[in-house]
Amino acid sequence: MRIGSKHERFVVSIDPATARDLDDALSCEPLGGGNYRVGVHIADVSAFVPFGSALDEEARKRATSVYLVQKVIPMLPRKLCEEHCSLNTLGDKLAFTVEWTMDSRGRILKEWMGQTVIRNQCKMAYENAQDIIDNKFDPSCLDLSHLPPSRHRWAIDKIKDAVHGLWTIAANIRQARFDRGALSLNQAKMYFDFENNDTNTAPKGWHLHETAEANWLVEEFMVMANARVTEKTIEFCPDNALARWHESPDTSRFKTLVDSLAKKGEEMKVSSGKALADSLERLRGHKEGAT
Repeated sequence: MRIGSKHERFVVSIDPATARDLDDALSCEPLGGGNYRVGVHIADVSAFVPFGSALDEEARKRATSVYLVQKVIPMLPRKLCEEHCSLNTLGDKLAFTVEWTMDSRGRILKEWMGQTVIRNQCKMAYENAQDIIDNKFDPSCLDLSHLPPSRHRWAIDKIKDAVHGLWTIAANIRQARFDRGALSLNQAKMYFDFENNDTNTAPKGWHLHETAEANWLVEEFMVMANARVTEKTIEFCPDNALARWHESPDTSRFKTLVDSLAKKGEEMKVSSGKALADSLERLRGHKEGAT
């Protein structure tokens, strides 16, 4: 049975500014006592793509949407990707939801998973969420035209509370992962700028995009939801479960780098993920070109 939570949860999405197919959203509500109710909501595409249908067969052939510099070749028809299956602010949407009661450190106290009906109250760009985290948020940059003017102040307060709550939890979860030896290899991404993203014009320039706290916020909760759903799938449907497994890195591939650094008097430890992370963090502080 699909649970309706469109009026019970204040749901927001955080995506690149130019995103059209919004496939995930978040909700966060303080419960008092330092606890929160946090929801990860994923668009329920399966409700529109019956198993074995012609649409399903075509999607299998395409396997994924292809993102080019100036356009996207979607796996599914645009009407589905950008409207019916997109968690935009234009009405009720079908979703799969993972919802937790958790403390500010991200420790799960209670968990629920199931099909829901949600309503996205605000489509945010990463930059909007980052401004809230940095306490320099300008509410006028948000599109709240889908809400009556009398609800704008209420919505802005709810948005700020949700982002601050999510960031508090995500920051603690992230730090705990690093304390356990997680490795971060984030690199700046190059993006091309166009006069009009809807036309195949030549780019007018480019810029580098650095991953910021708002990106990590979304990433932490998506990874947690994926992990928990995978664990439940393996527990209850082991014959149909498919989990992605990452092999341990081949330390022999580090030999050239390790030897080069050793000649410069630097030690690179690769015995474990934590050892490598600590070495990279130590080297990060060196001046560019020094090593």
